[in-house]
Amino acid sequence: MDHDFHVSAGAIGDNTHIHPLEADEAQGVSQLMHEAYRDTYPEKFLYSPSDLLNKTENGELFSAVATDPEGRVIGHGTLRAYPGFPEIGLLGSLVVTPACRNRHLGRALARYLTAYGEKRGFFALTAGVFLSSPPSRKTFGGLGYTPSAIILGAYPQEISLVGIAERLSQRESLGFCTKLRSSVQYGPQYLPERYREMVDELCRGLGIRYIPGAEEDSGPGPTILEEGFSDESRVGRILVRGSGYNFRQAVAQTLWNLRARGAQSIWMHLDAGDPRTPAAAMAAEDSGFVFSGILPGKKGLILLHEFSREKISCDQIHLSDPAGSRLLAYIGSQRKPDLQKR
Repeated sequence: MDHDFHVSAGAIGDNTHIHPLEADEAQGVSQLMHEAYRDTYPEKFLYSPSDLLNKTENGELFSAVATDPEGRVIGHGTLRAYPGFPEIGLLGSLVVTPACRNRHLGRALARYLTAYGEKRGFFALTAGVFLSSPPSRKTFGGLGYTPSAIILGAYPQEISLVGIAERLSQRESLGFCTKLRSSVQYGPQYLPERYREMVDELCRGLGIRYIPGAEEDSGPGPTILEEGFSDESRVGRILVRGSGYNFRQAVAQTLWNLRARGAQSIWMHLDAGDPRTPAAAMAAEDSGFVFSGILPGKKGLILLHEFSREKISCDQIHLSDPAGSRLLAYIGSQRKPDLQKR
């Protein structure tokens, strides 16, 4: 990621400074992660100073830290391109040491990363937040981010956030809160009819308008899928670049590949600008995927679907914002009991 864009370093409270990560602060990030999550955070590179520095130096991500007057790292966050969709900036790994919570430090870090992402020119920014952490959800809500997707059971149950959510009763779920640089008007978007009401509500929250399109049958061309897998988080990703006559077979084979590699949560991304997407979405549901929300791409909506073998109880997830609660209820109503146990 290009770091030539300048964002002024911030100072809050008692000379706490927010700035881009420096080489001699990587060890402090590792210590911070142990203080906040012990050894349970899924992105293990944050525990390794050399791995973190490699990722920042090769442009894979931008890393910001908050330091106290003695130079100790007390907060951290990252910004990177969303996998497969470089026009979307993904904020994550927003962590504050337990001793410095309730000082609005998390919001200051999020504001800093948001300013950097806007200067970097991302079309949209989305923040991934653990749903067991109310402070994270409030942080981004106060900066103009609105709920756009919820991935149930995205991460391991073993995640332990010291002082907030130390012992989870089920796998950790992930929420995406999203912000556009300005309102947008898309051309024809092709949505399954039963998604439309929920998608329309999400779009209103984001400032998105679109022209409804009419569904078309799968064309004569083959399906084009891109497959990704994270060894650290055990998350698999499927990017549908084109859905054709062999969509079901291609998805079944890719699912098998990802599960064989150890994927515990698999996320599918469908292009709503493709007239064949409604049929593809229904075929994905037949394979066990559940609609999870949307992300705004530069050319149109991206429909998110999630496949998990774990049974997740929505009743154990408590959201304070009405929009997120309605999305959670919708997702819960779509999950089939027989698929929850796969």
